Amino acid sequence: MDTSQKQKEHRLNIRLSEQQWEKIRRHASNTTCRNVSDYCRKVLLNKPVKVFYRNQSFDDFEEELVRLLPVLNTYADNFDILVNTAQPTAQFPAIMSLHKDFIKTAEDIKELLIKIADLCARI
Repeated sequence: MDTSQKQKEHRLNIRLSEQQWEKIRRHASNTTCRNVSDYCRKVLLNKPVKVFYRNQSFDDFEEELVRLLPVLNTYADNFDILVNTAQPTAQFPAIMSLHKDFIKTAEDIKELLIKIADLCARI
């Protein structure tokens, strides 16, 4: 039987101020420990504590990528419409309007890709 699964026979009671308790609770909440007691036990016995870590640069990258995907879908849709309406019988003003939308979407994609490249350069 593992030591952590054995019946615990001894108890350690300590008194903490509100600030100390909140600090310990906050640290424990950022770990994989199930509760504050488990966290404190590991810290006091010098056992490893797994801590959750968020990479802000990657979060920023992901946010920009989420913005890019709908723009790429719009670009693909506009491209399909432009290709399908580029028939000799199509009216010229309709094609020009689609062409402007297509170019605008391409510029939006370019701006988002530049932002993503800047985020990647920071990593």
